[in-house]
Amino acid sequence: LHPREIQVGVYTSDGKIISDMKTCQCDSKEDEARLRETPIDLVLSHSADEYNNQMVELRLTSRVSGSNHEVTYKSHPIKLQKPFASDFDV
Repeated sequence: LHPREIQVGVYTSDGKIISDMKTCQCDSKEDEARLRETPIDLVLSHSADEYNNQMVELRLTSRVSGSNHEVTYKSHPIKLQKPFASDFDV
C-alpha cells in the first residue's frame, strides 16, 4: 500500500461544495484497521441551508500523481439534516 493524501468535503448533486475542505494524510503503518482511523470534522457553509433534507454527497478526492488533476477516490450519498436551532440557543 502507498501513502495517499485525500481531500474530504460535502457536495451537492450539481457539484457545489457546501462545507469546508479538509486534507487527510493516509500514511499510517498500523496493522489494525481501527488504529488507522482518522476523525475529521467538516463545517457546513451557510449555503448548505438551501439543501436541508436533501441528498448530498460526502466526497473523497485524490490528486493524480504528477499533476494538479483531482479524481474522486470514494463518495457516499448522505441526507443533509440540519437542526432548526443551534446548540447554544437558550
